[in-house]
Formats: sequence, C-alpha cells, structure tokens
Amino acid sequence: MAHSDTGPHHRWSVATLFDNVVVNGNAINVQDRQDLGTGDGWAGAQKVLWNCEAESFVIQRPPTAQNYAIGCIGKKKDRTYKRENGYWESHGKKVTPRSLYFKQLEDRLGADSLNLVNQ
Repeated sequence: MAHSDTGPHHRWSVATLFDNVVVNGNAINVQDRQDLGTGDGWAGAQKVLWNCEAESFVIQRPPTAQNYAIGCIGKKKDRTYKRENGYWESHGKKVTPRSLYFKQLEDRLGADSLNLVNQ
C-alpha cells in the first residue's frame, strides 16, 4: 500500500522509464507541482510510463518537453494546477512489448542478454 504518490519530485528531473510499476492505493503523477514544498515546480520531463497501474494518474506536458503514459491502467485526473496533458496511448489497455526496458536490452545486446538478467 502506497502512502504517497509515485513519480518525479522537485525541479525538473529528466528522462526516467517507469516500466510495469504498480502502485496500490495511490497515484502516479508527473506534473507541475508549482509551489508545493519549497517551490518544487515542474517535477519532471521526458518521463515514460509503460504498462503501469495505479489508482489514478496525472500526466502533464511541461514547456519544451513531453511526458508519456503508454498502456497504463487507472483513472486520468487533472491537478489543481491546470497544465496541458502529456501524451497518452492505449489508456486502460496494456501494450506490447510487455517491458520496454527488456525490449530495448534485447535489441541492444541480443536475446541472450535477457537470460543473464533473469538468472
């Protein structure tokens, strides 16, 4: 059970893959946090959520960047601070490949690399 939301926090973290993350009882948020805390602002850019599950999601698009939610299952929500939505694809339905990370690893190092990871 998550006691808080999952996602980037505090001042523009960049380029993270959330691959098959499951959050029970809370949200995954990639958003403008404005003046929360010590003035967090945009929490992240170029984030990819791939086949994730949560109670809800806030995925916003920061200036000059994008955030992606692909194959994610959970309610889309707006934040108090209205911003343009990030990119959504296949909302409510998982996509293939099941794991983007493992697919990229296989493409880069070959199928045998997956056997090493799964030992």
